[in-house]
Amino acid sequence: MSRSNSWIFGLIFLAAFVYVAWNGFELPKFIFGKTDITTGKIVNTYHKWGVRWGGSYQRLKFVYSVNDSVYFNFTTVGEKYGRQNIGNRVKIKYSLQNPKKCKVEAFYNDYQNSDEEKFHTNENIGLSEISLTNGLYTFIKYGEQGKIIFENLGEYKFKNDSLILETFDKKTKNYFLITDFKNNRQLTDCETKIIFTN
Repeated sequence: MSRSNSWIFGLIFLAAFVYVAWNGFELPKFIFGKTDITTGKIVNTYHKWGVRWGGSYQRLKFVYSVNDSVYFNFTTVGEKYGRQNIGNRVKIKYSLQNPKKCKVEAFYNDYQNSDEEKFHTNENIGLSEISLTNGLYTFIKYGEQGKIIFENLGEYKFKNDSLILETFDKKTKNYFLITDFKNNRQLTDCETKIIFTN
């Protein structure tokens, strides 16, 4: 009996190891209780080389909201899902008891690339930068030695000659006036009058 138990234990261990290796050595996120479905968006991608038979995979940071609360989480995908890009929607199953617990159910390939447009300005505290990619923005302020002292993310839209940045929780909006100078665009913060160039 002890030999058969050892074989069973060995097979279970091997199956668990293969499953975890296939998923980029991420432990599965089990969801208990009632669940619901929502849609989120990929806000950042990190390319990694994996041990999956010499292949590569992406670590994705995504955002979703439940009952006016915003959550960020990560998942890892292999080559079988294709290249994912910033701004692509994801279908998310989450726990009603604890919305932080979630699992990505599907990917929607809304965008074929992650080309970004960057604007920057020098301030007394250092450098500030706005990146626009597929309907999402990142606003970062750098201090001494490139240390990030402020960062927020959200969605953007163009309206006439203005750019509107809105945080994911819908609580903050920033307005910028857009000016074109021979294909070089500038953004002027309507509140502070600070100019960002690309």
